Order: sequence, then structure tokens, then C-alpha cells
Amino acid sequence: MANSFISGTMGSVAQPVFSKAGDDTGRQERVFRKMLRFTSFLAFPLMFGLALVAHEFILLTVGSKWEPCVPLLQILCIGGAFLPLQSLYQNYIISRGRSDFYLRMVALQILLQIGITLSLASHGITVMVTAFSILNVIFTTFWHFAMRRIHPLDTLEVLKDTIPFMAIAVLVMFATYYITLPFDGLWQLLLARIVVAAVLYYFIMRLLNVAILNECLKLIWKKRN
Repeated sequence: MANSFISGTMGSVAQPVFSKAGDDTGRQERVFRKMLRFTSFLAFPLMFGLALVAHEFILLTVGSKWEPCVPLLQILCIGGAFLPLQSLYQNYIISRGRSDFYLRMVALQILLQIGITLSLASHGITVMVTAFSILNVIFTTFWHFAMRRIHPLDTLEVLKDTIPFMAIAVLVMFATYYITLPFDGLWQLLLARIVVAAVLYYFIMRLLNVAILNECLKLIWKKRN
């Protein structure tokens, strides 16, 4: 549900924006890369953050009998962090009128998912979920190279637009985990981890003067006025 919310939100914005860019190749690339940075800016901290609070979240929402599901949720969150990026690639490909590419890629991804499920079923659900999440991460590169057949997007530039946000999100979650160890009680720990992670991520973004954050703050301030 978390991944669907992020992907759905970005998809509702991306499709009309890509279409509006028209046939201007330079503008298309600028728009796509900006959307890619914004998606990475949101998806990685939100999904990794959910993985961080998975234990408290599960116990508080559905009870202790579901505690064995905590590792599964954490694994799915890691793989799910990359699905909004895939959604962005999909929307770009569709906006360029290449639904044939989209259909073939989705069919391939589904077949691989089914193959993984069937071949690893005897090894247990944790192994299947882990393989499924690894496939999600790897298949993001498949979407990237599929898009390159439509638009020659520089792979190095894409890495520059995504990897820093992922690395910072991982660093923030590790730091938050150790900072919040003294807290007792599920509610206290849940709230403490959310607040600490949000504050750390915000201040690191401000310290690095990240353009996406500055633009978001300007937009929020403009709407309030």
C-alpha cells in the first residue's frame, strides 16, 4: 500500500507532465531527471523508514500474532523503494507512444515473478520474498535500458540523480535506529523513530542545499500565502 500510494501519486503527475514536454528532447530529459530526483527524494526515505518501524507498526496495527511477518515487510520495503522509479520509467515510455515496449517489459517482469515463486516455493516464503525484492531492484535497470531505446538518457546521470538519496536514506535509518535504542514502549519508539528520521533527513538535505527540497519548500510557502 505504501508503494502504491507513492507510485500512484507520482504517476498522476508524471503522465501529463511528460506529454506536455512534447517532442523537445532536451526538455523531455530535464523533466524526466527532475521527476526522477523528486521520486528518489520521497521513495527511499519513506520505504526505508517503513522498514525501520516495521516491528512497532505490525504490533500496533495487527497484533503480536503477526510479529513473524516483520522481516517480510522489511524485505518488501527495500524492494518496494525501487518500484516508484519503475513507475516513472513506465509513464515516460507510455507518454512517448511506445505501449509496445511497456507491454513486453511488464509481461517479462510478471513471468520472472511467477518463475521465482514456483522455483523457490519449496524454500519458504522468506526466500521467495527476498528473491522477489531483489528482482524489483534489478528490474529497475531493465526499465532504464528499455527507455534508452527511446531516449538516449545517460546512465551516469541517472545514478547521480538516485544514488545520493538512497545512500542518505540508508545512513539516516541506521543513525535513527541507534539514536532511538533507549526508548521504551511501542508508541514511544514508533514516534521517536519517525521524528528523528524525518529531522535528520531534512537537516542533511538542507546542509547539502538539495534543490528538490528547496523547490518543495518554496511551493509549500507559496501555497500558504
